[in-house]
Amino acid sequence: MNEKVFGKINLVGNEDSEKQDAWLYINEEEIFIETSYNTFKDGFWRILNGSFNGIDNATMINCYAGSGSSGTGGSWRKIKTGSLFKGIKFQSYEELIFKKVEFSVKALSDWLKGEGRISKIDNHTFKTSENTVIYSNKINDIIFTITIGYGYDKKMNESVSIEKNCAIKIESDTGLHIEEISKLLTKLKKFVLFITNKSPKFDNYSLLTIEDDNCELVNIEVPLNEIKFSQNLDIPYRITKENFGDIFYNWMTKKDLIPILDLILERHYNTELSFQGYFLNMCVAIENYSNNLIDVENDEVISKNIQRREAIRDLINDTELKNWFSSKSSHWKLRNFSDKLKIFKDIISYIRNDVFVYTTEEIISKTVKTRNDIAHEGKYENHFSITELLLVGKILEYTIKLEILKYLSLGEKEIEELSKSARNNLDVLARINKYGKYAP
Repeated sequence: MNEKVFGKINLVGNEDSEKQDAWLYINEEEIFIETSYNTFKDGFWRILNGSFNGIDNATMINCYAGSGSSGTGGSWRKIKTGSLFKGIKFQSYEELIFKKVEFSVKALSDWLKGEGRISKIDNHTFKTSENTVIYSNKINDIIFTITIGYGYDKKMNESVSIEKNCAIKIESDTGLHIEEISKLLTKLKKFVLFITNKSPKFDNYSLLTIEDDNCELVNIEVPLNEIKFSQNLDIPYRITKENFGDIFYNWMTKKDLIPILDLILERHYNTELSFQGYFLNMCVAIENYSNNLIDVENDEVISKNIQRREAIRDLINDTELKNWFSSKSSHWKLRNFSDKLKIFKDIISYIRNDVFVYTTEEIISKTVKTRNDIAHEGKYENHFSITELLLVGKILEYTIKLEILKYLSLGEKEIEELSKSARNNLDVLARINKYGKYAP
């Protein structure tokens, strides 16, 4: 996608600027405009309108001044644009309300194996299956529909290529502002990344305004570096198929998952994240999950801690000292990090298998100490080698992902299959790094 078209732009509500000549550039990395420096100096514009060759009506949002130049040939300013709407002009940022948004997701097309088929009739004739609705449901007054089908592309040599397509449609009778849509798209992209292990790039946006006007949205989405998604947990569609509706619904509604998912997925967005940063993220994710998503009402460890706290408090006669103790010991109602890891002792032990020379108890103890060392001193070497830091980080990542899938309603049998996959992945990682039984 590389476009360069000439036209005019204007500040919305300022008709005096309407005749400003401008070049619109669209490439794989950015959308920007070059125009007169005199009108567009330093600043930020929520919304700009324009008309260009081949694009009669256009609206650009979240625009800000970039570099500029001035000389004998005149002066110009580069204006970077967040998003471009083709085929429509909005008169205010508040007007950006849509009742339908539809787009294609290649990562889901590849992941949805077994859905949609091509049948060969003869050497020159093929038949594609009808569009299949994978999911359709109303969530908080918004209808989400996921459909798999086929698209056709006729070449200049008259050959026809057939491509499998997955489309997601978002609909709302009352309409959604673009900022609300943006939040939904972010949540959907994280879902695609988590479930497919592929870059969640969305394409071919089609929108319908509240007044039934159609337009196209152009967003720049730089793909993630999938090559570095090494030894991630593979979650095949066949495993999730039976529970896919519940999994998707829970993903879109469970707000407590958001900070945990951000920690888990950071290494997908930042593939250069250090092993120390990655390990620390997994530790915090485990803690967060334990604090917020595990029922502690009947937790024996916490109950015993609270009983001991109350017993000590009752022994204190001085009112001021008793109040001080009550305040300082309030965290006793929470498990410490070691206790939180022990909740997952069985799955940690299963995944580690015979890779480590340490027992599961030793791994938990060393993990706690290493987490503290990294957090307070930036060191890890006292308890783990750099390879061990990576391998333990992977154990924690697999553990928390399996727990999240369980929380999202994936079945016990499917969790068991994924646990085996996680154990095999760890073994492969140990072999690649010549660790433990694979050491020369």
